[in-house]
Amino acid sequence: MVLQLDLSCSFVMGSMVKASLPETREISGIMQGILEKISNAIDGTVILEDDSFYVLKRDGKKIDFSLEAEGLRKIGLLWKLIRNGLLEEGCILLWDEPEANLNPEL
Repeated sequence: MVLQLDLSCSFVMGSMVKASLPETREISGIMQGILEKISNAIDGTVILEDDSFYVLKRDGKKIDFSLEAEGLRKIGLLWKLIRNGLLEEGCILLWDEPEANLNPEL
């Protein structure tokens, strides 16, 4: 799967603090489409409970973020940043070595 992100506000990847902001109420259609692709890649959504991140899998299992593969955590962080409104259509995402831990099939 190829995720094509055409984003345009600047944000440097790596800050989980910003990912803990509340989720926005409205997500544009294009960003909703990206969220769906990311959800497919991580097989769920990212949630924050008791100051810890989890991936809520489609089968209902809640997996601690630290137990996910590094590449899936990076993609999951993108999901969370889009969902809380820090990455929007037109933003520029600066991400050092995005391929470092990603599986080529993703």
